[in-house]
Amino acid sequence: MQQSSIRRTHLFQYSLLALPLAFAGLPLYIHMPDFYVANFGLGLSAIGSVLLLVRLFDAFQDPLIGYLSDQFANLRQQILIIGLAALSLGLFALFWGPQWTIPAIIWFGISMLLATSGFSLVVININMIGGFWSANQYERTRIATWRESLTLLGLLTASILPSILMAYYSATAAFKLMSLVYVLLVLIAGAMFWHNLARVKLKQHVKPVVMPVKALMLLLSDKQGLFFFIYLLVQLAASFPAVLVIFFVRDYLQAESYTGLFLCLYF
Repeated sequence: MQQSSIRRTHLFQYSLLALPLAFAGLPLYIHMPDFYVANFGLGLSAIGSVLLLVRLFDAFQDPLIGYLSDQFANLRQQILIIGLAALSLGLFALFWGPQWTIPAIIWFGISMLLATSGFSLVVININMIGGFWSANQYERTRIATWRESLTLLGLLTASILPSILMAYYSATAAFKLMSLVYVLLVLIAGAMFWHNLARVKLKQHVKPVVMPVKALMLLLSDKQGLFFFIYLLVQLAASFPAVLVIFFVRDYLQAESYTGLFLCLYF
C-alpha cells in the first residue's frame, strides 16, 4: 500500500466546497424549471427554450473559462470569489422569485445564466486545483475520490431536503429556506477551502497549450473525435431524465410527495 503524503483533514477541507456546489447545482438544473412552471405560470416551451440557450452559451463559455483561468492563474482566488458570488446571486434570484415588474421568463433566464456561469467558474477551477495538487497518480485518485464523495453527499441532501421542507411549508418558502441552508454551507466550506488553499503548492505550472478554437479542432480530429462524440451521447442521455424526472413523477406517476425519494434513488 502506498504511503499517503496528503492528510485526510486537508483533503476534507479542499473537498467540502463540492458539497454546497452540488447542493446548489441540483435545484438549479432540476427543481427550478418545475418551480417556475408550477408557481409562476411559465410554459414548458418557454422554459425549455431558455434552458437550451443557457446550455448552448455554457458550451462556448466553459472552454473559454478554462483557458482564461489558466492564463490568469495568479488570480485564481479572485476568480473563485467571482464565481461563488455569481452563483450565489443567481441562485438567490431564482429561489426568491421575480421581483418588481420584471417578467418571470426574463428573470428566470438572467438568473439562470448568472448562476450557471458562476457554477462553471468555480467547478472548473476547483477541479484544476485538485488535478495539479499532486503529480502522484495515487494521490490524484484520493483527491478526486474525496471531492466526488462530497459532491454525491450534496446531491443527496439537495434531492431530499425540498420534499421535507414542502411537507411543512409552501414551495416558495421551502426554496427560500434552501437558499439560507446553502449560505450556511458555502460559508463553512469556503472558509475551510481558503484555509487549505494557502498550503496547496501545485505540482505543475499550468500554461494554456491551445486556444479554445484550436481545442475544438483537436476534439474533431480523427483520433479524439469518436471518443468525445461517444462521451457527448452519454452526457446527453443522462441529461434528459435528470431534467424531466420531476415532471414525470408529478404529472405521470401522480406521486409528487415522493419526489425526494425518487431523486435519492436516481442519484
